[in-house]
Amino acid sequence: MLLGGGEPIVLCSVDWIGIANESQDIFKEALAEAAGTIPNRVVVHTVHQHDAPICDFTAEKILKDKNIPSGCFDGTFAREVIRRLQSAIHLSLNDVKEVTDIGIGSAEVYKVASNRRVYKKKRDGLWLCVVLQPKIPSSVPCLRG
Repeated sequence: MLLGGGEPIVLCSVDWIGIANESQDIFKEALAEAAGTIPNRVVVHTVHQHDAPICDFTAEKILKDKNIPSGCFDGTFAREVIRRLQSAIHLSLNDVKEVTDIGIGSAEVYKVASNRRVYKKKRDGLWLCVVLQPKIPSSVPCLRG
């Protein structure tokens, strides 16, 4: 949280694949309330790794309205995380520290690659993009088409 230049600014990064739709609004409203600011001064970001939780209260509502199990879109855990974040913000206000410096770094990255798009050169000299998608098991209700 950044204090001092008007209303507080809340910067929140969550180690999940995403916080989407109505969930983004609810996260921002809850964190803003805890920090004594407005939702427009709250940023909620996810790092988007593909083996982490997802939060989408809109998807959860649509599935429940259709009597479909919410599966990975069950928001119980996410709602508890919101409550804990609010508590953490309240506690942080008791131990405010002044920001005096900002560090920036860069480095070359070796032997790390991730891409679902593989390009192959065709015989006529054109490039063909092949998108690799994982096969989703039909036993996963929240991912079935």
